[in-house]
Amino acid sequence: YPLIVWFHEAGGSEEDIFRILPEISERNYLAMALRGDREVDGGFEWSAAEIGVAALAEKLEAAIDRLAEKFALHRDRIYLAGTGSGGTIAME
Repeated sequence: YPLIVWFHEAGGSEEDIFRILPEISERNYLAMALRGDREVDGGFEWSAAEIGVAALAEKLEAAIDRLAEKFALHRDRIYLAGTGSGGTIAME
């Protein structure tokens, strides 16, 4: 299965995935979301400048490895997506 990794915008959380991804499709893919590393406005945001994009990439890779142990994940079809600052992190 392809994997969609969702990065929420500032003030959101990993829980946003339950609202966003059903609008894409409800079947034939896996999805996961990570929580931003800094708390703000009742939610979280990404501070890649502080933790470093490389550190976030390592955290993401470890999470994908754990997911691949349980599901038939197609590693050539991993898509990073997000909105706001989460979209910026996905692009970085």
